[in-house]
Amino acid sequence: MDPDVKFRWRQRPPKSNDPMHKRTAAKLRRTVVAALPYRPWCKQMRVAVRDEDLSSNNDESKLAMWVLFPSAVDAFWAASLMQSIHRAIVTTNPQISRIAISSPKAPATGYAPLISWRFGASDYRLRSIRESETQAFVRHLNWCASTACKELRHSGGTKLLQCSSLSQGLQWEATSAFVHFAAEQGFLTCPAEYALRTLTETDRAKQPVWACARGLTRWKALKTLVDHGVLVDFVGRQRPIRPHGSTPTLQEILSFVAAAFNLSPSDLTGGDRRAHVMHARQCAAGVMRRATSRSLMEIGECLGGRDHATVINSLERIEKWRRLDPMHSWLVESFAQVADNVGLLKTHDFRQKAQRQLEKGFQSLNESVSPGPKGTNSIQLSRNGNVITVPFESINKWQNGG
Repeated sequence: MDPDVKFRWRQRPPKSNDPMHKRTAAKLRRTVVAALPYRPWCKQMRVAVRDEDLSSNNDESKLAMWVLFPSAVDAFWAASLMQSIHRAIVTTNPQISRIAISSPKAPATGYAPLISWRFGASDYRLRSIRESETQAFVRHLNWCASTACKELRHSGGTKLLQCSSLSQGLQWEATSAFVHFAAEQGFLTCPAEYALRTLTETDRAKQPVWACARGLTRWKALKTLVDHGVLVDFVGRQRPIRPHGSTPTLQEILSFVAAAFNLSPSDLTGGDRRAHVMHARQCAAGVMRRATSRSLMEIGECLGGRDHATVINSLERIEKWRRLDPMHSWLVESFAQVADNVGLLKTHDFRQKAQRQLEKGFQSLNESVSPGPKGTNSIQLSRNGNVITVPFESINKWQNGG
């Protein structure tokens, strides 16, 4: 396992043999499913209950409710509907004092989200998802993407992907090259300089780049140019363009999305029609369409020989979920941005610039990580020219807050 992506240990979901807890969990699951609007993960959702506060002053102890989903993507999506879950739970079982949303650990990274809400005595206001949790999720996406691309697998791909996401200068150079390429192909309705000036005046160009959600990137630049009527609509909305050699392959995107959903590529290319597997397949089609310039037939062929009508239906489903839930929109854009960064780092010049940025160190990436000496259970951290060897035990203590 990559030591840089070895996240802090999570509190494991409870395993209770208490018949009362099992009956309570079954009743809560039925309540939540009935209260929520339909989503692909509804049938795969599991609920567990455990004692939360045995020393309470009340006659009855409080209970913690765990809601488990097949993947971290489904867990984040469900967390955006916590208000509906909370309203149903409060009226059904006032004993519940905390709701924790999680998923099984990803086989590749060991990452499992823990999105927890604790309810107060006087009011039941909910806390939003912690920023650190979304950062950890994007790191998980970066790791999955780096392992799917052969060019990044053995060259510190996770760090380079973080570099390409966080470095504003690198993203602007890539955006500028993209705009000039579009102008050469005749896809712009104005000179390239005017298009670049339009991009610099947008709010996204003035915001810091973080977690694929803010800042100006090639994916955001394409959407901005379409919204301003600068880029031909067919190219911008239906078949995004990229300079040759700067896009990931369809197979790389397939492996990346499958790993992020805790599935295998054969699950997405096969005939499994379970709702959460179909959603992962549809998400893969949406990412392929946004991050590459491949046709619908080529995307369908990569997804197990499906026809273009099936791909169109997948894209419509993804757009439907994006309109309904802002969190789903953020998830899809994060996938598309990470995939686009994989293609960006395939270009030798940009990969070299990302490596130089990584060596210099900047916001939240001021360390260079490499494996320790052969035969030792350690890693080497390089900062400001100083190299130190750190054993894994120290890393675990630091990640656990020790």
